[in-house]
Amino acid sequence: MTIQAGGSIALSVNDNAERPALRVESGEQGDAVIAHAPLRVTTVQYSSDERIKTLLEDVDSEDILQRMAAIKMRSYEYTEEWRTVRNEETTRVRGVIAQELKEVFPEHVSVLPVFGVNNTEFRLEGFHQVDKQGLTLDLIAALQAQHAHYNIGANDAVAGTTGDLTVSSSNAVAASGGVMRDDAGYACKPGSVGCTQVVLYFADTVAPGPGWRPR
Repeated sequence: MTIQAGGSIALSVNDNAERPALRVESGEQGDAVIAHAPLRVTTVQYSSDERIKTLLEDVDSEDILQRMAAIKMRSYEYTEEWRTVRNEETTRVRGVIAQELKEVFPEHVSVLPVFGVNNTEFRLEGFHQVDKQGLTLDLIAALQAQHAHYNIGANDAVAGTTGDLTVSSSNAVAASGGVMRDDAGYACKPGSVGCTQVVLYFADTVAPGPGWRPR
Protein backbone atom coordinates (compact mmCIF):
# COMPACT_ATOMS: atom_id res chain seq x y z
CA MET A 1 0.00 0.00 0.00
CA THR A 2 1.37 3.41 -0.96
CA ILE A 3 0.35 7.04 -0.56
CA GLN A 4 0.60 8.72 -3.93
CA ALA A 5 0.90 12.33 -4.97
CA GLY A 6 -2.27 14.29 -4.20
CA GLY A 7 -3.00 12.23 -1.09
CA SER A 8 -4.56 9.19 -2.79
CA ILE A 9 -4.02 5.75 -1.28
CA ALA A 10 -3.16 2.89 -3.62
CA LEU A 11 -3.28 -0.85 -3.01
CA SER A 12 -1.12 -2.86 -5.39
CA VAL A 13 -1.03 -6.56 -6.17
CA ASN A 14 2.30 -8.40 -6.42
CA ASP A 15 4.14 -5.13 -5.68
CA ASN A 16 2.92 -3.64 -8.97
CA ALA A 17 2.99 -0.06 -7.70
CA GLU A 18 2.80 1.40 -11.19
CA ARG A 19 -0.68 0.00 -11.76
CA PRO A 20 -2.52 -0.35 -8.42
CA ALA A 21 -5.62 -2.55 -8.34
CA LEU A 22 -7.43 -0.29 -5.86
CA ARG A 23 -7.23 3.42 -5.17
CA VAL A 24 -8.93 5.71 -2.65
CA GLU A 25 -8.66 9.30 -3.71
CA SER A 26 -10.19 12.72 -3.37
CA GLY A 27 -10.66 14.91 -6.42
CA GLU A 28 -12.87 17.52 -8.04
CA GLN A 29 -15.75 15.00 -8.15
CA GLY A 30 -15.37 14.13 -4.45
CA ASP A 31 -14.00 11.10 -2.64
CA ALA A 32 -14.00 7.85 -4.59
CA VAL A 33 -12.86 4.25 -4.39
CA ILE A 34 -11.56 3.20 -7.82
CA ALA A 35 -10.93 -0.46 -8.61
CA HIS A 36 -9.29 -1.74 -11.78
CA ALA A 37 -9.57 -5.37 -10.74
CA PRO A 38 -12.74 -7.51 -10.44
CA LEU A 39 -14.56 -7.33 -7.11
CA ARG A 40 -15.64 -10.69 -5.69
CA VAL A 41 -18.00 -10.21 -2.77
CA THR A 42 -20.67 -12.30 -1.08
CA THR A 43 -23.14 -9.53 -0.27
CA VAL A 44 -23.43 -5.81 -0.99
CA GLN A 45 -25.60 -3.79 1.39
CA TYR A 46 -26.95 -0.34 0.50
CA SER A 47 -28.17 2.29 2.94
CA SER A 48 -31.94 2.56 2.38
CA ASP A 49 -33.61 3.33 5.71
CA GLU A 50 -36.73 5.48 5.30
CA ARG A 51 -35.47 7.82 8.04
CA ILE A 52 -32.64 9.05 5.80
CA LYS A 53 -35.03 9.90 2.94
CA THR A 54 -37.31 12.85 2.34
CA LEU A 55 -39.63 14.29 -0.35
CA LEU A 56 -40.95 10.82 -1.22
CA GLU A 57 -43.01 10.59 -4.43
CA ASP A 58 -44.52 7.80 -6.52
CA VAL A 59 -42.84 7.16 -9.85
CA ASP A 60 -44.41 7.07 -13.30
CA SER A 61 -43.84 3.37 -13.93
CA GLU A 62 -45.52 3.55 -17.35
CA ASP A 63 -43.00 6.15 -18.48
CA ILE A 64 -40.13 4.03 -17.17
CA LEU A 65 -41.50 0.97 -19.01
CA GLN A 66 -41.59 2.82 -22.32
CA ARG A 67 -38.10 4.22 -21.82
CA MET A 68 -36.77 0.78 -20.89
CA ALA A 69 -38.05 -0.52 -24.21
CA ALA A 70 -36.09 2.22 -25.99
CA ILE A 71 -32.71 1.24 -24.49
CA LYS A 72 -30.27 -0.08 -27.07
CA MET A 73 -28.44 -3.22 -26.00
CA ARG A 74 -25.05 -3.63 -27.66
CA SER A 75 -22.43 -6.32 -28.08
CA TYR A 76 -18.86 -5.03 -28.06
CA GLU A 77 -15.22 -5.43 -27.06
CA TYR A 78 -13.12 -2.96 -25.07
CA THR A 79 -10.27 -1.01 -26.61
CA GLU A 80 -6.71 -2.14 -26.06
CA GLU A 81 -6.07 0.92 -23.86
CA TRP A 82 -9.00 0.11 -21.56
CA ARG A 83 -8.10 -3.58 -21.41
CA THR A 84 -4.65 -2.52 -20.23
CA VAL A 85 -6.23 -0.51 -17.44
CA ARG A 86 -8.46 -3.43 -16.48
CA ASN A 87 -5.62 -5.93 -16.97
CA GLU A 88 -7.79 -8.37 -18.89
CA GLU A 89 -7.75 -10.26 -22.17
CA THR A 90 -9.98 -9.57 -25.14
CA THR A 91 -13.55 -10.69 -24.53
CA ARG A 92 -16.90 -9.82 -26.05
CA VAL A 93 -19.58 -8.53 -23.69
CA ARG A 94 -23.14 -7.17 -23.79
CA GLY A 95 -24.22 -3.89 -22.30
CA VAL A 96 -25.19 -0.31 -22.95
CA ILE A 97 -23.31 2.69 -24.35
CA ALA A 98 -23.41 5.59 -21.89
CA GLN A 99 -23.86 8.24 -24.57
CA GLU A 100 -26.82 6.33 -26.04
CA LEU A 101 -28.35 5.63 -22.64
CA LYS A 102 -28.10 9.33 -21.80
CA GLU A 103 -30.68 10.05 -24.51
CA VAL A 104 -33.22 7.82 -22.73
CA PHE A 105 -32.18 7.83 -19.05
CA PRO A 106 -30.08 10.96 -18.47
CA GLU A 107 -30.54 10.53 -14.72
CA HIS A 108 -28.47 7.34 -14.83
CA VAL A 109 -25.49 8.82 -16.67
CA SER A 110 -22.84 11.08 -15.17
CA VAL A 111 -19.93 12.75 -16.94
CA LEU A 112 -16.49 13.33 -15.43
CA PRO A 113 -14.64 16.34 -16.84
CA VAL A 114 -11.48 14.24 -16.98
CA PHE A 115 -10.79 10.60 -16.13
CA GLY A 116 -7.25 9.31 -15.98
CA VAL A 117 -5.40 6.42 -14.39
CA ASN A 118 -2.21 7.16 -12.49
CA ASN A 119 1.04 5.92 -14.00
CA THR A 120 -0.64 5.16 -17.32
CA GLU A 121 -1.26 7.12 -20.49
CA PHE A 122 -5.00 6.55 -20.24
CA ARG A 123 -6.85 9.86 -20.07
CA LEU A 124 -10.24 10.85 -21.46
CA GLU A 125 -12.11 14.13 -21.21
CA GLY A 126 -15.88 14.07 -20.78
CA PHE A 127 -15.76 10.47 -19.49
CA HIS A 128 -19.30 8.99 -19.31
CA GLN A 129 -20.32 6.64 -16.48
CA VAL A 130 -23.52 4.61 -15.98
CA ASP A 131 -25.34 4.08 -12.68
CA LYS A 132 -26.21 0.44 -13.26
CA GLN A 133 -27.71 0.07 -9.79
CA GLY A 134 -30.27 2.81 -10.49
CA LEU A 135 -30.99 1.32 -13.89
CA THR A 136 -31.55 -2.11 -12.34
CA LEU A 137 -33.96 -0.73 -9.74
CA ASP A 138 -35.98 0.91 -12.52
CA LEU A 139 -36.61 -2.60 -13.87
CA ILE A 140 -38.91 -3.12 -10.86
CA ALA A 141 -41.06 -0.15 -11.93
CA ALA A 142 -41.08 -1.35 -15.54
CA LEU A 143 -42.15 -4.84 -14.47
CA GLN A 144 -44.97 -3.40 -12.36
CA ALA A 145 -46.20 -1.30 -15.31
CA GLN A 146 -46.14 -4.33 -17.60
CA HIS A 147 -47.96 -6.38 -14.95
CA ALA A 148 -50.75 -3.78 -14.97
CA HIS A 149 -51.19 -4.36 -18.72
CA TYR A 150 -50.51 -8.10 -18.81
CA ASN A 151 -51.54 -9.74 -15.56
CA ILE A 152 -51.05 -13.43 -14.84
CA GLY A 153 -52.73 -14.61 -11.66
CA ALA A 154 -51.30 -17.17 -9.27
CA ASN A 155 -51.67 -20.87 -10.05
CA ASP A 156 -53.74 -23.05 -7.72
CA ALA A 157 -51.69 -26.18 -7.06
CA VAL A 158 -54.49 -27.79 -5.02
CA ALA A 159 -57.17 -27.33 -7.68
CA GLY A 160 -54.68 -27.99 -10.47
CA THR A 161 -55.62 -24.82 -12.35
CA THR A 162 -53.55 -22.04 -13.83
CA GLY A 163 -54.02 -18.40 -12.94
CA ASP A 164 -56.31 -16.02 -14.80
CA LEU A 165 -54.78 -14.02 -17.64
CA THR A 166 -55.79 -10.40 -18.14
CA VAL A 167 -54.54 -8.11 -20.89
CA SER A 168 -55.71 -4.52 -20.57
CA SER A 169 -55.19 -1.01 -21.88
CA SER A 170 -57.01 2.28 -21.55
CA ASN A 171 -59.29 1.37 -24.47
CA ALA A 172 -59.53 -2.38 -24.62
CA VAL A 173 -59.15 -5.54 -22.66
CA ALA A 174 -58.51 -8.97 -24.10
CA ALA A 175 -57.59 -12.29 -22.55
CA SER A 176 -56.94 -15.91 -23.36
CA GLY A 177 -56.09 -18.91 -21.22
CA GLY A 178 -57.85 -20.76 -18.41
CA VAL A 179 -60.27 -18.09 -17.17
CA MET A 180 -60.27 -14.76 -18.94
CA ARG A 181 -61.46 -11.48 -17.51
CA ASP A 182 -61.42 -7.83 -18.36
CA ASP A 183 -60.88 -5.07 -15.85
CA ALA A 184 -64.64 -4.74 -15.33
CA GLY A 185 -64.92 -8.38 -14.23
CA TYR A 186 -66.37 -9.69 -17.52
CA ALA A 187 -65.44 -13.36 -17.92
CA CYS A 188 -64.99 -15.21 -21.20
CA LYS A 189 -65.00 -18.87 -22.01
CA PRO A 190 -61.62 -20.53 -22.63
CA GLY A 191 -60.43 -19.88 -26.15
CA SER A 192 -62.45 -16.70 -26.63
CA VAL A 193 -61.58 -13.05 -26.29
CA GLY A 194 -63.50 -10.31 -24.51
CA CYS A 195 -63.00 -6.62 -25.25
CA THR A 196 -64.62 -3.31 -24.42
CA GLN A 197 -64.24 -0.94 -27.36
CA VAL A 198 -62.65 -2.93 -30.16
CA VAL A 199 -63.20 -6.37 -31.65
CA LEU A 200 -60.23 -8.74 -31.46
CA TYR A 201 -60.24 -11.92 -33.54
CA PHE A 202 -58.76 -14.95 -31.85
CA ALA A 203 -59.03 -18.33 -33.57
CA ASP A 204 -62.66 -18.41 -34.78
CA THR A 205 -64.35 -16.92 -31.73
CA VAL A 206 -65.25 -13.30 -31.05
CA ALA A 207 -66.85 -12.30 -27.75
CA PRO A 208 -67.33 -8.52 -27.46
CA GLY A 209 -67.38 -7.15 -23.92
CA PRO A 210 -70.40 -5.29 -22.53
CA GLY A 211 -68.89 -1.89 -23.34
CA TRP A 212 -68.22 -2.61 -27.02
CA ARG A 213 -70.00 -0.59 -29.69
CA PRO A 214 -69.56 -0.96 -33.47
CA ARG A 215 -67.85 1.92 -35.25
